[in-house]
Amino acid sequence: MANPNQAATAIATAPKATGLQELLKKSAKELGRALPAHMNPERLTRIALTCVRLNPTLAQCTPESFMGSLFTAAQLGLEPVGGRAYLLPFKNNKKQADGSWKSVLECQLVIGYKGLADLFYRHEKAVELAWGVIHEKDDYSYEKGTNAFLKHKPALTDRGAPIAYYVMATLKSGGKPFEVMSVQDCMEHGKKHSKTYDKKTGTFYASSH
Repeated sequence: MANPNQAATAIATAPKATGLQELLKKSAKELGRALPAHMNPERLTRIALTCVRLNPTLAQCTPESFMGSLFTAAQLGLEPVGGRAYLLPFKNNKKQADGSWKSVLECQLVIGYKGLADLFYRHEKAVELAWGVIHEKDDYSYEKGTNAFLKHKPALTDRGAPIAYYVMATLKSGGKPFEVMSVQDCMEHGKKHSKTYDKKTGTFYASSH
């Protein structure tokens, strides 16, 4: 995760910045210090500016949360583009000095599945990553434990509704760890952890579908 001091330093070194876009442009040098060799601050800054143009609500987020999210992306070596990562605004309740609570719009970095795949393939033990959707009429079986295995043969036609999802990694050691989650398990996980789930109405936001 990004060091909070990095975002604070970037903001402090751009004292004349009057908006988020100007702050980004003036913080490129500080941002470059957090980037891995295969990334450059100018490109990341342009991508961040594009994110703001596509989602103007980001410009209303606190500068600290936006720059913190961008520094985290930089340290992970993930660009918030192409499904690898996203800069998204969320309303969070923050406790004030007087003890009251206030709703504050903050930016949060959300890593996409492509970004997770990128991080996996950077590991020295990584060989292959595979995932799939199991439908009602597919031929499949799996077992966890000492003799763990996963087999999935999709039906060629009329596969039925999705009932489960899986991901499997192949490592240089020969190991093939995997995880299977039913549709119900995925929904329950989303209800517990996703900010797109409205607990008052018991539904997910339409934009998350």
